[in-house]
Amino acid sequence: MKNRSRQLNPMEVEIKPMAKNNTLYSNNPLIHKDRRLSRSSSEWVRSFSCEDLKPLIVCRGPIRKEAMDVYGEMGISHFGILLSEKDSIVYPNALSPELRQLTDNRRVHRVPDYSGASKEERIERIQQIIDTAKDNDYNAIFAGYGFMAEDDEFVAAIEDAGLKFIGPCSGTQRAAGKKDEAKRTALQVDVSVTPGIDNVTARTLLKKYPSRDELLALVKAQKLAIDKKSLDAKLPVEELADAVLFASYDKGIDLFSIEELCAQVEEECTAMFKGYPGARIRLKAIGGGGGKGQRILGASLLMTKNPSDRQIKEAAADAPGLVREILNEVKTNGVGDNKNVLIELNIEQTRHNEIQLLGNGQWAIALGGRDCSLQMHEQKLLEISVTQEGLADEIAKAEKTGNKTQTEALKSDLTVLKRMEEESERFGTAVGLDSASTFECIVDGDRHYFMEVNTRIQVEHRVTELVYSLKFTNPEDKNDFFIVESLVEAMALLARHKERLPRPERMTRFGAAAEARLNATDCSLSPSAGGYIRYWSKPIEGEIRDDQGISIPNPDTGLFMRYHLAGAYDSNIALLLTRGDDRAASYDHLSTVLRCTVLRGSNLATNLKFHYGLVNWFIGNNVMAKPTTRFVVPYLTLVGKLKEESQRLDVIFAFLAMKKHYGKLYAADADAAKAASATLDRKGTLLTRPMELLLNDPHLLSGWLSLNKKNFTIENGQVSWLRNPLVILEETYEYLNMTWRKDAPSAEIMDS
Repeated sequence: MKNRSRQLNPMEVEIKPMAKNNTLYSNNPLIHKDRRLSRSSSEWVRSFSCEDLKPLIVCRGPIRKEAMDVYGEMGISHFGILLSEKDSIVYPNALSPELRQLTDNRRVHRVPDYSGASKEERIERIQQIIDTAKDNDYNAIFAGYGFMAEDDEFVAAIEDAGLKFIGPCSGTQRAAGKKDEAKRTALQVDVSVTPGIDNVTARTLLKKYPSRDELLALVKAQKLAIDKKSLDAKLPVEELADAVLFASYDKGIDLFSIEELCAQVEEECTAMFKGYPGARIRLKAIGGGGGKGQRILGASLLMTKNPSDRQIKEAAADAPGLVREILNEVKTNGVGDNKNVLIELNIEQTRHNEIQLLGNGQWAIALGGRDCSLQMHEQKLLEISVTQEGLADEIAKAEKTGNKTQTEALKSDLTVLKRMEEESERFGTAVGLDSASTFECIVDGDRHYFMEVNTRIQVEHRVTELVYSLKFTNPEDKNDFFIVESLVEAMALLARHKERLPRPERMTRFGAAAEARLNATDCSLSPSAGGYIRYWSKPIEGEIRDDQGISIPNPDTGLFMRYHLAGAYDSNIALLLTRGDDRAASYDHLSTVLRCTVLRGSNLATNLKFHYGLVNWFIGNNVMAKPTTRFVVPYLTLVGKLKEESQRLDVIFAFLAMKKHYGKLYAADADAAKAASATLDRKGTLLTRPMELLLNDPHLLSGWLSLNKKNFTIENGQVSWLRNPLVILEETYEYLNMTWRKDAPSAEIMDS
């Protein structure tokens, strides 16, 4: 007998009168509010209720917990979650700690693996998910930012089954989610793109069947179904080749071998190396995300102005092996899979900026940008908001202080941001975007290049939520409106009321926001899974912690439960977010959050100290600095050098030398010398303990030096303090989280 979840009644809540221009669903992450509609709302506002939406959540991580919270607060009472075989519902080793707050186990469903290893298994899993939804009275699917959220076949199957997909529709997924199709669309709507080749599979096919007649003969021989437009004699032969390939994917057959594809990629790379001497080439799968399915070749040619034919041939010879790696990594190496790979010029020393997009199929609106340049191995570490309002404020500050260099740099950033937002809206409209997506670009000085569109909500989406909210206004009454502050809410609204939603106005919430990804990595950012979290300090005021529910105590005992960092999916533990009036304030707040966060466990390593040092590096240097995607590696190298130097210092020896110095200083006054020595003996650890902590952790030392570099000078090996050293010592205690706080237990402070 199949398990069918019962329809749960909404929680009873007190209904308070609200003004006509009310908030539809308030998602202030700092103040919890119920998101259901008030009975006193206008009829137009009430018509956008989503309480009859019944979503099955088929993703994991913080976004699953967020969706559960948002849906519950919206009055969506019938929702469920899907667990894969990698998840565990056993509390001591829970990979799904959010289950602690879901008491109805009939709303928890299982599937062997979300996607499966092969094409056949993927089709089987899709049908299992659809059957689970229908058997348990769900009418919608939410895939968060997981890999299934961008699977157009998955989305199309859901639509064909009569279910709603809370995300971009299959048409948008095909037009924008595949990198090759997205690039072609971008060219059509005048979007700046990276130089390269987007149809290497078509060129591979044309190598075997070079003429139109030969392609049409192939269509007939293989009994392929192609549309009449593709048979137009005026259609370029490469477009006909693409149409033939898409027909072969539908039929599930291959028209060329992987070896033939690899040979064509090698040939195209050879030509690109000749056309762009001294550059590297990036190979990208048309699917994938999070850095997956990408490889770079040509390191030996980097900065070589006139490479020889032999050098070029040797560099291009790496392409076949990399193509095989890419296809295997994104699971498109099966028969009938679309094996297209983008071949692009690798823009060196770039920044990674992205624009948050939202649309209903008829309109598209850009919600500002996010700078995601601070990353390693294509994995983002720290994200910061970039908005027109924020840049305008910073320009005014720079002009007021007479900083012409910063003023011009910020004006350039503002110009680029405006262009990216304009282009993203054109692109979103062109592909019929009907939910949330992200328009990703690389920025090189005052130029930018479109990379791809992620047709899903992204991990860092809350950075945007903190700086903008959405105001939806009744077209017939400008005083009748509602405000949405959550992209998860907006996606649910779009899934339920798509065409009816008017184009919203973006409203400024806070001046800036930042997000640090707390990962299970060591100090060098190398993966370190397998440990246990046994204690996590409570969030401080204003801290936004998306931790998938790890901090939720045992519902039976109220105690913190150990959490196993099993590494079944990725290294992320939590997302730590802050906001402020400007970027400096958001960084200051993030620094405080990182300083006050105490994690304890066994075999536990995180990048918490890395983030703390890095954030304070920016605070001490320039919060408006523009790091490139290659910033982190040299930064870590310098931190490593700092560690080498710090290990040469002996704090106790230095302390004794200082005592000896004061002894000589007060040699003429025996009583004063004795008093100074006694005081240093009694209070010595007040000096040695913070110094030992700093010298033993180069990340802490990096941040401290950045903050204090203006407080001292070094001449001939002698340190001269420009401020009272005792004040700096007090600030150092604060920096090391060693200052008493009434809201923190002593163990959290003494642990520092």
